[in-house]
Amino acid sequence: MNRHTICRQLGFTLIELLVVISIIGLLVALLLPALARANDSAKSVQSLAAMQQSMTAYNAYSTDHKDWLLFGYLPTSLYGKAVEAQVSGETIHGLAAQRYPLRFSNYQGDTWEMIYMHQDTPEVPADPSDAAFYNDAYALGVNPSIGINATFVGGDHSIGGFTNRNGQNVPRVGGLAVFRQHEIKEPSGLIAMSETRATSGGEITNDGLHLVTPPIKGSRKWTASGSEFELSSNELMGVPAGRFGEAAAVGFIDGHSEGIRPEELDDMRLWSNYASSEDDPSLR
Repeated sequence: MNRHTICRQLGFTLIELLVVISIIGLLVALLLPALARANDSAKSVQSLAAMQQSMTAYNAYSTDHKDWLLFGYLPTSLYGKAVEAQVSGETIHGLAAQRYPLRFSNYQGDTWEMIYMHQDTPEVPADPSDAAFYNDAYALGVNPSIGINATFVGGDHSIGGFTNRNGQNVPRVGGLAVFRQHEIKEPSGLIAMSETRATSGGEITNDGLHLVTPPIKGSRKWTASGSEFELSSNELMGVPAGRFGEAAAVGFIDGHSEGIRPEELDDMRLWSNYASSEDDPSLR
């Protein structure tokens, strides 16, 4: 039995069958972008919800630490004591504890999925006797989806956010960074954390980074026009770029979160407690 006979028995001509197949293909082509947008929209809502939960934890940390904000990127010691973090009940020191995620995880209920929205959550090391325990713990805190605004909130030791006094590292109070809740002029307008994408070789990747880089950090680092970022540096940065749409999930000191587009984020008054304009030259 040939194809024409089969088509006649089914009540279709070959041409009609081909037309139907073409229409189905066209509908699928039209639906796929809409489904992709719907998927991105759902993930964007999830990112915003994760940021909101992180900001609740952020303020709980400040309450427990008598008005001190979560430290950003610490030196290896503070007030003469080695900086430490807890991983699977084990106390660890060194580079792994300098980054905020491991010091902050218990305030998030150790729910790592909250700050790893862009990829599978890295496995949390559980066995301290394992030779890879420390390295795995270190890796856990490097590339989360959410970066902290350490330059201006909580301090970044790599750019002088902390100072050596009497042989001890202490917060550089009066410098660029703010360290206490009561020092903040507008808590609802100062960024604490942001959805963050790391850069590599002058390109924005989909990886995360524990630090988010403001537009100006000693020098101009990036500029935004519309929905696009223009990088001014090839150094490693965490750009506040959204993964599931133009807007990035951003958390503010007062605890609220919202999605903000790139051109709106190119305003230093959102990043620094002391900025007097969008492009404050005193922050360079």
